Amino acid sequence: MRHRLKIAGYILLGIVLLLIARRIIFGKPSGRLDIPLEFSMLDANGDMVICRSEYPRHLMERFDRADIDRNDSVTVEEFTSALSLFQQREEYCDDLFVQMDLNGDGRITQNELPMRLRNTPLNADADHDGTLTREEFLGSAGLRPGPRPE
Repeated sequence: MRHRLKIAGYILLGIVLLLIARRIIFGKPSGRLDIPLEFSMLDANGDMVICRSEYPRHLMERFDRADIDRNDSVTVEEFTSALSLFQQREEYCDDLFVQMDLNGDGRITQNELPMRLRNTPLNADADHDGTLTREEFLGSAGLRPGPRPE
């Protein structure tokens, strides 16, 4: 049973990673509320609150940090604040960039994208060279790129 829960957690995490990568690379759909995609993925029942039972067990420490008022639920505001406060988003995006840059050349090409995203234009490609640099990738997520992590 534990093994199945662990696998389900990894699958959920993989889906979240792909959706976040897609949003970073291709931009946010227009006409929608500015709700972090990560929040929407975790809010299983769509009530705009993430309760403890909706959050992956292996990430409970993050839930506890985000639950500012300690009422066992995380609102959009608390979630967004936690992302900013702990700078997890930039670290997360850096990790995601490294994972997607399969050949380690510092650029993401169409061929390095997941199969289902390969025919989608790279809207974040500021210099139109057909690749995404770390700076373009982080910039498209609304982050100012800092020094490259070691």
